[in-house]
Parts: sequence; structure tokens; C-alpha cells
Amino acid sequence: MEEKLTNIRCGGWSGPCESINASKVRMNTAYVDEDRNWVVLCPECCEECSEYWADMWADYYRGCL
Repeated sequence: MEEKLTNIRCGGWSGPCESINASKVRMNTAYVDEDRNWVVLCPECCEECSEYWADMWADYYRGCL
């Protein structure tokens, strides 16, 4: 089955991304301004974003102990 593209350009996570298969996703962040918690990413960049924030929160909670 062929993947259906969204025709929305990815904003890129760790650099420019040429994908046109992006969607608006919520990051694992807790900004007071709710708009800052959302980005437009393709599935690959979204995975990088999720891993980044998982590492950042792990570091944060390690520091709280």
C-alpha cells in the first residue's frame, strides 16, 4: 500500500527537511503559551523530536533526585 502524503512541508527538527509529509504534532513540552508546544514535522523528524525531549526530561528528573 502506497503511503499517502499530506503535502505539508516539514519544518525540520535537527536541520532542513525536504519532506512534504508533515503534520502538526504536540511536543513533550510544558510551555505556558500552548502554541509553543506544537510543531509541524514529518514522521522521521517527529521521532527525533520525541527522542530529544525524552532525553531532556530524563536529565531534568535525574537532577531533581
